[in-house]
Amino acid sequence: MSLSGQDRVLQQYWRDDMGWPAIKLTLLGGYAVRVNAYQSLTLGQVVAISTGGGSYVLPAPVGSDMPIGAVYQDATSSGFVWVVTGGIGYVKPMSSITAAAGSATFCSSSEAGRVNQSTALPAAAYQHRQVGHFLADGSSAGSPALAIIHFH
Repeated sequence: MSLSGQDRVLQQYWRDDMGWPAIKLTLLGGYAVRVNAYQSLTLGQVVAISTGGGSYVLPAPVGSDMPIGAVYQDATSSGFVWVVTGGIGYVKPMSSITAAAGSATFCSSSEAGRVNQSTALPAAAYQHRQVGHFLADGSSAGSPALAIIHFH
């Protein structure tokens, strides 16, 4: 799943002689930064900085306390990827969960790059894992859903 149709307009608008900028506002209302993808990434995956060096992002590890955002567009390994670090973007819930609007989201304890959700305040142990809140219901289990992305 990709937002390439919508994003094409922004890419034309932001293009300049120096190449692509490192930041942009998305059509959805998110603030995104351009970084390197360590591996192939898909829309809505929650990512973290690779600890292996090279300034790459990869799916946030299981139970990660240090997510930085969610993938705005599909990306290939070693290519550039836009990551929404705040505002509105798609977030991918665990494969067994359908996103519920208003639920708090936090890094999954069982699936890398995905979130769990809770309608109650997550336990203190999960506060640094929080990614934001789902803004809309998901269409099916594991499908990316719109979310307000913010971090504690």
